[in-house]
Amino acid sequence: MKLSQQINCKNALVFLITLITCLAIIEVSIRTFLPQDTNVYMYDSDFVFKFQPKATIHMRSPEYNVKTTFNTHGFRDKHSCYDKAKNSFRILLLGDSFTSGLEVDFEKIWGQLLEQQLKSQKFPVDVVNTGVNGWSTEQQSLFLKRDGIKYNPDLVILAYYIGNDQTDNILRNLFLFDGENLTLNQKKEFTQSRLRSVYYFLSSYSHTFNFFWGIYSKIKAKFTNNKPVKSLDPEYFINTYLSTPETEESKYAWSKTKALLKEIKQFLDNKNIPLLLVAIPDPLQEKELNINLNRTLPQKNLEKITQELDINYLDLLPHYENETNTHFKTDFHWNEKGHQIATEAIMKKLINENLISINNG
Repeated sequence: MKLSQQINCKNALVFLITLITCLAIIEVSIRTFLPQDTNVYMYDSDFVFKFQPKATIHMRSPEYNVKTTFNTHGFRDKHSCYDKAKNSFRILLLGDSFTSGLEVDFEKIWGQLLEQQLKSQKFPVDVVNTGVNGWSTEQQSLFLKRDGIKYNPDLVILAYYIGNDQTDNILRNLFLFDGENLTLNQKKEFTQSRLRSVYYFLSSYSHTFNFFWGIYSKIKAKFTNNKPVKSLDPEYFINTYLSTPETEESKYAWSKTKALLKEIKQFLDNKNIPLLLVAIPDPLQEKELNINLNRTLPQKNLEKITQELDINYLDLLPHYENETNTHFKTDFHWNEKGHQIATEAIMKKLINENLISINNG
């Protein structure tokens, strides 16, 4: 090797070592003096994203202060293995943020309350909570077939959030839909680019990255019109799903949702596992709206779908209409009272319609 090449290699090595040392010093300094909240999501080739196993998230607001560590499967649940106790009746919960309930203590989320209260009535129940914030029916379907079924459930409860599940089903596009048939989108990895997977990695482990990403986000918000994404935009929900006559986008979203629910139902029917679909209302539906809007239209669409597919259905909207203070004021999620109301309604449904048995053999 020529002398000049040796010098260039040494310079490159010195630069690399210096860069790594500087980054390490910055990382340690920020972790010590300006610790950042790290991302608890990770990339998944099938579901696009999921919670990291054993990751810890600290939810804070003026109304709550809750710290959660996910189990080894990446869920807010005490079950860390697929095996179930002999003669127990296992209920598998599929859902999103209303099911994970990260804003309230673990003992107060509806899935855990359901298990506790059923056990108090001598039902040997085992409730497995696999709710993941932001998951759509598409992701729940894929998860059920790949991992959820491994829990050997005797009943599956799909908690469907009216506020954005049908929107996410058409935005994520994990399944292609021609108006009648579903086809797994083989190019779905492009909806979750490699750069996004790098983002998940860095935001999960680097306080330095999160510190500068926070600065970037604030600058971007200041100089751009930061309109909420469709799935979180109240105006979009109202104009698309509550207005009459029904919009074409709404019709398409419900049509695709029906196809997804049909696939889930057929999968479970083949294994003789019943399905209960619980419709969680959007907070906007719990109060009167102007005359041009039909606030119960999404529930009517979902009820029609479940009737055609012969799916057990529970609409929670009537249980919240005459209640107050069921959601956090600074957050659209349920508070403890909201979770308790859902628990009582679901428990009554399970018992009255014999969806749960004392002896599972």
